[in-house]
Amino acid sequence: MTLPIWPLGDAARNQKALSIRWVTSSKKLRVSKTSLFRFLRNEKVSVDRMDEGLLKYYGAKLIRGRMAGGLTNIPAQAAEEIYEIVVTPGSWLDDIMQHHATADDTRKIGPQPREQTRDR
Repeated sequence: MTLPIWPLGDAARNQKALSIRWVTSSKKLRVSKTSLFRFLRNEKVSVDRMDEGLLKYYGAKLIRGRMAGGLTNIPAQAAEEIYEIVVTPGSWLDDIMQHHATADDTRKIGPQPREQTRDR
């Protein structure tokens, strides 16, 4: 029997998701606070300790923004609280980030939208 690629039924309802984004051009990792806390609570992990650890040991900053900001293929998205971590060169996070980098990583995230004017 062949199993489906995507989970169906109960497996789909119990699926755990964590929203992260690697910004390779500026060496930053962004983690959605809402999805992280939901994941931690499902795993019965202390949200307060994780928050404290991210801020203290990883130097994360809590910002308000859009996880898909700058991507033209994603429709409008509501602003949310995001942990933003600057990735230190040579760190274990940098090793993971390199898997998401391209040969020419000087490019922008995506094509920039045209400037909005009254005529358009």
